[in-house]
Amino acid sequence: MNNQPAASAQKTPAHKPRPLLDLLLSIIIPSAILMKLSGDNDLGATGALLAALAFPISWGLYELNSCSKYQITCEFPRSW
Repeated sequence: MNNQPAASAQKTPAHKPRPLLDLLLSIIIPSAILMKLSGDNDLGATGALLAALAFPISWGLYELNSCSKYQITCEFPRSW
């Protein structure tokens, strides 16, 4: 009688979580930059810190833009 699909049917999420890429861009690359390039002969402490912070900040801005410009995070519903 009811032609609507069941509520338990799974929908394709608009945002696919990518935990390996998140881990790589948020922790591993910035850590490697800070460990390898923070010497006085390379970028120096300030330059390495700015280069290391560029990865998680730009990844976060990309994720914010790709999810929605009105949501703070993709995991929380809009009714919060």
